[in-house]
Amino acid sequence: MHLSKGDVISARHRHGLPVKRSVVTCCFASPPHLRRRLHQAKQGVTRQAQRCRRAVQVSATIAEAPVEVQKVSQNGYEVSQESLPGSRRRLTVTAPSKHCQKAWRKMIKEARKTVKTPGFRDMKSVSEATLLPFLGGELGAKAAAVEQLIKNLPPEVVSLSADAISESIQPDLTEEMVQAFDVAKPFTYQLVFDLHPTLTWKQPYQGMKVEVTAVGDDESDRAKVAQEIMQVRKKKGGLKVVQGRGLQLGDAALIDFDAKRSDTGEEFPGAKRRKTHMDTDSADMQFLPGVGQKMIGMKVGESRQIQLTLPDDFEPALLRGVDVTCTVGVTELFEYNLPELDDDLAEEVAPGCGGVQGLQTQLLRMQNAKTAQDNKEAVDEALMDTVVHLAQCDVPYSMVKEMGEQEYQARLHAAQAKVNFSLIPP
Repeated sequence: MHLSKGDVISARHRHGLPVKRSVVTCCFASPPHLRRRLHQAKQGVTRQAQRCRRAVQVSATIAEAPVEVQKVSQNGYEVSQESLPGSRRRLTVTAPSKHCQKAWRKMIKEARKTVKTPGFRDMKSVSEATLLPFLGGELGAKAAAVEQLIKNLPPEVVSLSADAISESIQPDLTEEMVQAFDVAKPFTYQLVFDLHPTLTWKQPYQGMKVEVTAVGDDESDRAKVAQEIMQVRKKKGGLKVVQGRGLQLGDAALIDFDAKRSDTGEEFPGAKRRKTHMDTDSADMQFLPGVGQKMIGMKVGESRQIQLTLPDDFEPALLRGVDVTCTVGVTELFEYNLPELDDDLAEEVAPGCGGVQGLQTQLLRMQNAKTAQDNKEAVDEALMDTVVHLAQCDVPYSMVKEMGEQEYQARLHAAQAKVNFSLIPP
């Protein structure tokens, strides 16, 4: 069962409450899923999963006792609000028996629409006793009714959970709680969710100073344009085998490559490659910074150990400053047969550019725009780093989890983009 943002907005309108952009989206398990979990719990096989799923709740609540308790009552509902460490909140909601009866009747009504009972054409005439076995028995029916009850949030819960982080709200239910559900008695359940964190400043942010190193300038942009044009010429040209000399800048080669940490001997994941194409102009990005320069002079059949120290801007940051031992062997050596850079080649690469000068101007304009954007992002990151040191707040688990997933996806896509699939053996 899914309680959409629209459902919650409708509930707020229904109870005359203001609608905020941060209104929560609540996701609850479907009745069959909840019944299956309760059945498994009865057999004692979901305890470990429950402990794992609520690990963040435990870590947030055992550190200290709740610091705030507030009770409200309206329309027969009683709601107790507790502020928890880690920017979390727990609501204890007691629904009156009349709402339990309403939830039960609605559950039965919906079940008659979906459940097919052998021997009955019109499900409206099927008694509850006949219907219950098809809902998972009494316990399954109670679980479905409890879920129906929780879905219909009272106005007190809607107002107290309006500042929750989207989809962080979770019902805290046990089999014993569901088993105790009785339409003739009030029913108590709990909701735990993350709040948008409150920011406090450890020191005033007015007048803070931020140092930013420029990513590039006009000189570096022109150098990158020259490299890009050279790559175009290489693609348009061909390779020929080199004999009788060693590797030079601008050459290409097939190499065997391996890299290990010098201090521990631990291999770099994914660094080991065999007969991999290498271009000396892009070796620093394709392998490790400094590899191409230290391979100069190597001949076919030669193997060399290269000592490197990873630079301060290396990614991931955890490996910055690490000493690396690379083992490189050259199996074949090539040089490029470059075509002449003339207006015909420029028009072939970028039709309508106006020749070599126009191609260079067009590429430089694009590179200037990219550098400006990179410099802006560098300023943003530097400002964020400074603010992080000046500010303090409890970051909720759901926010950390979401950011971690986004970072993982970004790095996965970046890694996939760097793979040269044509070099992967079948």
